[in-house]
Amino acid sequence: MISGFNEVFEYKLKRIKEKLKVYLSSPDKKLKKPQIKALLKEAKDLRHTLRKFEKDHKTTCPNCGHNF
Repeated sequence: MISGFNEVFEYKLKRIKEKLKVYLSSPDKKLKKPQIKALLKEAKDLRHTLRKFEKDHKTTCPNCGHNF
């Protein structure tokens, strides 16, 4: 994955979380259940992608093992 997209994915995940908070705080949750499920699935996929990227691009110091 190209590292330039990392910030885009983080921003998109942040926006999805904000939308979910709005949907879950509204009283008519039953009406928006398909949208909530779709947002949850997309957020889970984005989170998985970001974690995979961080795992693949983790940099450690060869002397002390400190993560950068």
